[in-house]
Amino acid sequence: MRAQLLSMQLKSIQSFSVRRDQEPTVNNWWHFHPEFELICIIQGTGTLLIEDRAVPFYDGDVFIIGPNQAHYCRFDDVFFIGDNCQQVDVKVVHFKEELFGAKFMNLPENAKLKSLLKQSEKGIKLTGAKGQLVGRMMATVLKSEGGLQLLRLIRILLEIAGEKIEFLTNMEPSGSLAFYQAERWKHIHEYVQQHFKEDIKVCDVASIANLGVSSFCRFFKSLTGQTFTHFVINMRIQEACKLLKENSMNIKQVCFESGFRNFTSFHKYFKAIAGMSPLAFRQEAVKATN
Repeated sequence: MRAQLLSMQLKSIQSFSVRRDQEPTVNNWWHFHPEFELICIIQGTGTLLIEDRAVPFYDGDVFIIGPNQAHYCRFDDVFFIGDNCQQVDVKVVHFKEELFGAKFMNLPENAKLKSLLKQSEKGIKLTGAKGQLVGRMMATVLKSEGGLQLLRLIRILLEIAGEKIEFLTNMEPSGSLAFYQAERWKHIHEYVQQHFKEDIKVCDVASIANLGVSSFCRFFKSLTGQTFTHFVINMRIQEACKLLKENSMNIKQVCFESGFRNFTSFHKYFKAIAGMSPLAFRQEAVKATN
């Protein structure tokens, strides 16, 4: 599926857009746009697909998506299935960097704001108490108009600036990639999303991309900055993190459910990527929810 360009419709009195979504289907397809996108997940769980990453999200998480980054939020099945399906609550702002003007951005007082937007070009994630605070502040932006609304948006961005954030991707925004590259990447990404828990063979994925194995490996490394094997391992660790947060299954079960076949390898890669052991990660996740 090719990422589609999404055009923002602004009123004549607006220079940026603010909205509240309560349906899980809003812009629920692979898309990109030239604006930055600030997303506050007030209520909802699922996975943010962004370029080469699949990032779990939960209540209170905040994302800033950079210009032309292909992405979409895929909510969990509980928000779609059955008569009693749960409701989502998401607050979203779209804005261009030109909103603030070059002179304003270059003021010494705005160094943190300028740095935040630069960091956000490849996507960032904010969680915890600060993410929840940003969600509450977004409610005031929705209720405001005119200059006050703009000032409150700037205050939110300054609140995020300097916080501990998670970078989402090192990949070049695919909205600016050549068409054939974007198409090829989409086929690869979709296949890996569907099969990362299985024993994926590089030759099979290369075939999907219509490339030989050597050409595929070069293409993949140039596009993502990592080997295909490391990409799959990262995706499995992301799945393991999600299971450790959401599920009561034991750590060995998480290992095999996330696609690993060897517990020692799982433990080694988890610690290298997450910066702590699976047990420590689960303990931190429990603390964060209490």
